Amino acid sequence: EDVFSEESLRAVNPAVMVAESAPVPTPAAVPEFAKLKSPKLRYRWQWHWRPVLAFAVVSLICVIPFGTMALLQKVSSARGEIETISQEATNQLSQAASSSTQLDFSGAVTSFDAAATNFHDAHDQLTSINEALTPIMRALPKTGNQFSSAENILIAGEQLSNAGADVATAFSVLEQYTKQSDIASSSTDLLVTAHSAFRPAVPRLERATIALNEIDLTTVPAEYRDEIAAAQEAVPLIAQSLDEVLSLSETLLVILGHDEAKRYLVVFQNNRELRATGGFIGSFAVVDIYQGKVSAIEIPGGGPYDLAGSLKAKVISPQPLHLVNAGWQMQDANWWPDFPTSAQKVQWFYLKSGGSAVDGVITLTPDVIEQMLEITGSIEMSEYNTTVTADNFYNITQTQAERKYDDTRESKKFIADLTPKLLNKLFTLDAHNYVPVLQVIYNSLAQKDILLYFNDVFLENELAERGWTGEVKQTSGDYLMVVDTNIGGGKTDAEITETIEHQADIQADGSVLDTVTVTRTHTGASGDTFADLNNVDYMRLYVPAGSELISTTGFTQPDPNLFLKVEAGYKPDTDLQTISGDTLIDEASQTRINQEFGKTVFGNWVQTKPGSTSKVVIKYRLPFTIKPQGLFQPATRYSLLVQKQAGAFDPLVLTKVTYPAKYSVLWSYPNATGTLHQALQTDSFTGLVFE
Repeated sequence: EDVFSEESLRAVNPAVMVAESAPVPTPAAVPEFAKLKSPKLRYRWQWHWRPVLAFAVVSLICVIPFGTMALLQKVSSARGEIETISQEATNQLSQAASSSTQLDFSGAVTSFDAAATNFHDAHDQLTSINEALTPIMRALPKTGNQFSSAENILIAGEQLSNAGADVATAFSVLEQYTKQSDIASSSTDLLVTAHSAFRPAVPRLERATIALNEIDLTTVPAEYRDEIAAAQEAVPLIAQSLDEVLSLSETLLVILGHDEAKRYLVVFQNNRELRATGGFIGSFAVVDIYQGKVSAIEIPGGGPYDLAGSLKAKVISPQPLHLVNAGWQMQDANWWPDFPTSAQKVQWFYLKSGGSAVDGVITLTPDVIEQMLEITGSIEMSEYNTTVTADNFYNITQTQAERKYDDTRESKKFIADLTPKLLNKLFTLDAHNYVPVLQVIYNSLAQKDILLYFNDVFLENELAERGWTGEVKQTSGDYLMVVDTNIGGGKTDAEITETIEHQADIQADGSVLDTVTVTRTHTGASGDTFADLNNVDYMRLYVPAGSELISTTGFTQPDPNLFLKVEAGYKPDTDLQTISGDTLIDEASQTRINQEFGKTVFGNWVQTKPGSTSKVVIKYRLPFTIKPQGLFQPATRYSLLVQKQAGAFDPLVLTKVTYPAKYSVLWSYPNATGTLHQALQTDSFTGLVFE
C-alpha cells in the first residue's frame, strides 16, 4: 500500500490512531548465513537533522532580490515598475524570514505567498516588455545575458518564495499536529504527515536550482555576485538534503511497523570491553513495535547467560576465545567486524536457544544511553535507592551487572528496569528536544555506536547506502582496519589511549611496503574496580587481500595453559569455517593469518597493564604496484581507506606516504600530502595521483 496516496493521507487523523492490541509480529526468517556481500565504497551525501533546514531556505531566498534590483537597472524598458515590484517582494521576504525565526509560521506563509506573487508579476512585466524585442534582447551578447540573468533571478525568487511557503506551512501543520496528538502513540502517522507537508518544496527547489544555474555571474553587479554565487551552490544542496530526509522517512515507516508489526533484537554492547562490532554483549532486549509504538519489550534479567542452558547447538568458538570459553555462545557471537555477518550469527544463537524469529538486530553502546540521559535528565530508580544520570549511568549499571550471577540469577535486571523508564522519558519530551534526540541518533549511527541490520533486503540496502550497517568495505586501493577484541581483559578499554600510524613506502619498482604501528597506553587508576586490570587484546589488522607479512614486533602471547580445552560433543562451526577459512600461523611471531571479507587478516595478542604502554609494529607488502607506465598510462594513483571499528574510542590515526623522487603529485586528498592526522570518528579516505 502506498502510504502517501491521497486515500491514505485522508485516513491520517491527528488523534491517537494506534490499535488497542498490536498484531503479533510475523518477522522474516533469518537469511542464508553464508551469503555475504559488501557494497562498494562510494560518495554519499550526508544530511543533518536540524531545524535550520527551513530557515536556510528562508535566508537564501532573501539575498536574491537585492541582486535582482541592481541587475534590472541595466534593463532599459519598464525598469521602474519592475523595481517597485521587486522591492515589495524583498520586503515581504524579510518579513517572512522574521516570522519564521519567531515560529510564526502562519505569518511566514502569508509573506512568502505575497513575495512569490510579486516575483511572478515582475517576471510577467519583464517578459511582456515587447514580445518582438525579447528574443532580440536575449540574442545580443551583453544585453541578452543581462536580460536572461534578470529573468532567471526572478524565476528563482518566485520558486524559492513558494518553497519557503511550503516549508513554513509544513512546520505549521506539524506544530498543530503535535499539540493535538499523542506522539508516543502515533509517530508513524506523524511521519506520513511530515512527508506530505514537506514534499511540495522539493520540486520548487529543483526548479530554482535550474534558474540559478542559468544566471551569468559576470552580468551581476560585483556587490551582489557573492550572494548569487552562494545561492547557486547552496540551494541544490538544500534540495538534495530535504529529498534525502523525505526518502529516509519512507524507510523509517517500514522499520517502525507502519503497515505490519516488527520484532527486533536490541543488543547492548559494552565498549569498555571492546569486541569486533562494538563491545561485549552484556544485555539484550526483544522489542515488538507497531505503528511506531513499542507494544512489548522483554529484557532477560540474566542477559545472554539466561540462554546458555537452552542452547541446543554445541559449536567450538573461534580459537582466541578459548581464553574464556571454548564453547561458542551468544555473548561472544559478535566475532566478526562485518556487522551483517555478526548480526546474523547473533540471531542464529538466539534461535538455537529457543528464541523467536526477529526482523533485525540493533546494537548500541553505553555512550548512546549517556547522551540520551543528558537530554532527558535524571531518572529515579527507587527500587534500587538511586538516581541515574548521564554522569553515573555506566558505573551504576556496571556495579549492578557485576553482581554474581549464581547468587542473583538476574545480574542484568537493572537494565531491564531502567529501559522502560528511559523510553517513557524520551516519548514524553517537549517538542524542542526532538532535534537533539535525532542528532544523537544520527551521530551515533555515523560514528558506529549504533549499528543496524535488517533481514529485509530492501531495508538493509537502503541503510547500507547511508553507511549505518557496519560492513567491511571493499576498495581497489590500500585498506586498513584495526580491530581490538578484549578477551578476559576486564572493562578496561575506556582507559586505553590508542594511536594508529600507517606508512606506505612506494619503492622504485612500484611495489608498496606498509608499516603499521599501534601504540596503546593504559591510563586506568590504581584501585579502580573496573579499570585496574591488565588489558588483554586480540588485535586483528584487516589489510588488502593478498598482502604478504614481512615482520612483526611487540606482540605478547598469553600463557598457553590459560586456554580452555574443547569439551566432548562440541563440533566445528560451519559458518566460522566458511567465512574465516583456514588459518596459517607465522612461526616467527605466532601471528595468525587468514582471509575473510575480501581482506587478509593478521591477528595476534597485545597485553597492556595499568600505567604502561604497548607498541606493536607490523610490516607487510601490498599485492599491487603503484607505478606510472609511461606514454600509455602516464598517471597512477595511491589511495587508502581507514575504517573505524564500531564502538572504538576514536583512536588517533596518522598516515604517511613516501614515493620515489621521480614521481610528481598531480592531485591529493584531503590535503597537499594526502595524509591523515585526526581522531578516527568515522571511516576516512586519503588519495594521491602521481605521474
